[in-house]
Amino acid sequence: MTAGRYRSYRRALDVVAAIDPDWLQEPAREILEDLAEHMLLSADTSRAEVRELRENASRSVRELAGAGMLPPTVTEELIALLLAAGPAPPASQTAA
Repeated sequence: MTAGRYRSYRRALDVVAAIDPDWLQEPAREILEDLAEHMLLSADTSRAEVRELRENASRSVRELAGAGMLPPTVTEELIALLLAAGPAPPASQTAA
């Protein structure tokens, strides 16, 4: 874990906490909080595992947004924060 990853984690939690409970109800809120923690605590392992972790985080947020449980205005910001809280992308992804 780095200071930058921790800042992104804290900011992601702040964004989740600021979402109106009418939009984001408790089960979905817990999913996002757990996802943020999982990203923060994930170690740099194999390229495939990091890629899968990052794809799963993005997909989870997009699924919640698509189901109407997450305001579209925060979807991209939340994805960016969650990805920044996790391990860096494999080198092949950063070159694209």
